[in-house]
Amino acid sequence: MSSTKSIHGHQLGATGASELALTLKMLVEGVVPPTLNCHEPDEAVVCDVVMDEPREFQGTYGMSNSFGFGGHNAVLVVKKPTGD
Repeated sequence: MSSTKSIHGHQLGATGASELALTLKMLVEGVVPPTLNCHEPDEAVVCDVVMDEPREFQGTYGMSNSFGFGGHNAVLVVKKPTGD
């Protein structure tokens, strides 16, 4: 799991689109960006949080979660482009 909000801040209406673009870039390049400024995650977090350094990723699918003001929530699951 990684979050890029600490890198680019909150972009209001552009957040969902930029996160989807970053998710696709991560799939194509095979690298997950780190979650900046996350040094001691809560012990209750059971996910593998990418911290400090980018991490290699050779998966096929990526997921982008967007949770906005007023309950505007969306989850997109995308598949790595095949180049066909």
